[in-house]
Amino acid sequence: MELTDAQAHLIDHLGAPQLSSEHHLKALNIASLDNLGQAACIGLDTNVLEVLRREPILANSLFVTAQSNSTTLIAPGQCVVEYWNNHQVFASDEWSTFKSDLAKLTKRAK
Repeated sequence: MELTDAQAHLIDHLGAPQLSSEHHLKALNIASLDNLGQAACIGLDTNVLEVLRREPILANSLFVTAQSNSTTLIAPGQCVVEYWNNHQVFASDEWSTFKSDLAKLTKRAK
């Protein structure tokens, strides 16, 4: 079986190690860098969003630090959808804890 030029190019491309970060930088609209250390991104998942919701001071610190260092925060679409679909669950857990603590405090105050 003979390979066409396109097939050979595809095999070479797929078999080559992906040492270049150019495709990642292009996706983030970042110009080519001297080294990869100049670009940093932080990926967020649903658990991180839940923690940031409960800890506003931590969230503010993360956002201020990321902004001051020109660091990109990435929340994949699936993460945002999961958070949105479960935000009432997260809030009800926090409300239950608050309600329980308030009942204990009220009992001690009597």
